[in-house]
Amino acid sequence: AKTWAAAQPSAAPVFEEFRERLVAGDKGLVEELDRASTFVMAESVRNSMSATLRKLELWPPPTAPAGIGEDDCAYQDTSAPLEVIAQRLYNDELRRANARSSPDPVRRAATASYIVDFAAELGVPLPEVDEGHERMLREFTASAEAWELQPLEAPETGVVASSGSLLSDLWKVWAGASSIAPSSQGVDSLHKPSGAEVWLDEASMPTGEGLICRRDHQLARFIAEHDRYKCDECQTLQSQGSLMFGCRPCDYDICLACSDGARAAELRVELLAASDLGPPEFRMGDSFGGFASGSPSRAVVGADIGDGAVVTLRPYFECQLGEQRRSSSHRDLCSESETANFEGERLCFPYRAQTEMSVRLRDKRIVQGILRGDPLIGEAILPLGPELRDGQPREMVLPLSRGAAHAGAARLRFALA
Repeated sequence: AKTWAAAQPSAAPVFEEFRERLVAGDKGLVEELDRASTFVMAESVRNSMSATLRKLELWPPPTAPAGIGEDDCAYQDTSAPLEVIAQRLYNDELRRANARSSPDPVRRAATASYIVDFAAELGVPLPEVDEGHERMLREFTASAEAWELQPLEAPETGVVASSGSLLSDLWKVWAGASSIAPSSQGVDSLHKPSGAEVWLDEASMPTGEGLICRRDHQLARFIAEHDRYKCDECQTLQSQGSLMFGCRPCDYDICLACSDGARAAELRVELLAASDLGPPEFRMGDSFGGFASGSPSRAVVGADIGDGAVVTLRPYFECQLGEQRRSSSHRDLCSESETANFEGERLCFPYRAQTEMSVRLRDKRIVQGILRGDPLIGEAILPLGPELRDGQPREMVLPLSRGAAHAGAARLRFALA
């Protein structure tokens, strides 16, 4: 704080000079803003890709694709298969970590985000997203979605289930045993192998909604195309044509009879309020807003919301139960002493007898949030005990802290459904 106060008098005139030049459209600064925006967009796409690959458990890649060497870092080619993109991006991450390059990419990203946020807060129009980055992200997103939806592989044989509709899968399975063929008039009756379930149409099949694996991933339904699938709960081999539910990343399959046990209870957390909030953690590159407000905690905010009111904090809840993380929308506060009202917002989690949930309050940022995450205001632990089983709602005020310092209070209500 002393360093901040000492730097302000000498830095404020420079800050004001750059503000006036940028608002006036100074050619040199506008070109610098264009370069910073391009760099920020490239880093944002890169970070989005690595986060998605982590979610798909392709980070690090389980095996290196054939022909992809350690020095192949061309992850920008998003027309390549997803496994290849993952390996190339991981190679690039290792290259960055081991390189002694100057300037450091992380420092460059922080500087670029500072410039872009500076311009955004002043209302200076930012360059539009260039077509190359937009296409890159669009192609990668399509590949990731296709990967996530691809069918499960049989553990023992490597036979892959069809990726077509479930009803089409059933017809393929039963084609040899049935004298009835699908027609434009619909399905009248079906003959099936012994032990398999009959579903006259896809809409009548259980969806698997709410079913999760042991690592809290949502299960996807599929049809067993052979009799070598085994339920990982009851250890029973399933008949050809049986409806099953599975998690590809975890190689976890269950039968219909065991699906009730995989349906987790739901923990519903109603967010009520956050009060007496302290400033968020201060990070280098967050500081320009403080020249106008006199406080480093007001960095990257400073937006005028009318009647002379200036936003100084944009708090939001981030709650985590096991591997599941949920966030609320943010609230605009004009002073740190103001109470943020979150009534009406609810976060829901699959519950498997976890004993605690992490509750964090963060300050919403613009570009800096994409590159470095939003800074922490304070955090607390919500204890969860067996008393939740009665289904009664409970309300609690949690004291927030950051390190050893008090950072405010969070009020919420929670219950099992």
